[in-house]
Amino acid sequence: MDGNVDSNEILEKLCECLSQINELSEKVSSLADDYQKSVEAEQAEQIDEAEQAKRITDELLEDYFSCFNDSMYYLNENGVVEEAAVYLADSEFDLYPYLNYPNKEYAFQAQKLKKFNDMLLAFKWCYDRDYEPDWDDDGTTKYTVVWDKYEGFHRVCSQSTTANQIYFRSDEAAVKCAEWLNKIDPKGELVK
Repeated sequence: MDGNVDSNEILEKLCECLSQINELSEKVSSLADDYQKSVEAEQAEQIDEAEQAKRITDELLEDYFSCFNDSMYYLNENGVVEEAAVYLADSEFDLYPYLNYPNKEYAFQAQKLKKFNDMLLAFKWCYDRDYEPDWDDDGTTKYTVVWDKYEGFHRVCSQSTTANQIYFRSDEAAVKCAEWLNKIDPKGELVK
């Protein structure tokens, strides 16, 4: 056949190529399905973990608040620990369970923490009242005052992550606050 290709041969090669393309397409489709299933399983696992963590937290809080009985302790409006029946809030905006403590030790610890935070807030009000940390800016250092139990004094701690503390604009303002706290609470009685 002088250089002419047989049309049957071409047709066979074409069918063979199409068959290979179909096989590859099925493999790709199968891999895509497997990947999608693994992604969905991972997402379901993450949701389960989050729901379980919330359920555990809710159970712990429910267990803690269920131990409240007729002999409770709370901080009155002057920050003094009092024993009484469960203290109910004056308004619907108060979270009254968080004001009650099942024993005297918890109430006195809350009293000390409240007094310490009130002192920090008073200092901040006088010297750094307009400062609010920008938590969207991870590059900016935030300064807070902590009790260093190993060294035995209030000191400055710099943070760049969110924490439940009172922050200052600069190291200088925080140092000034730490020095003031070391004068009025040299043994750290408010935070021990």
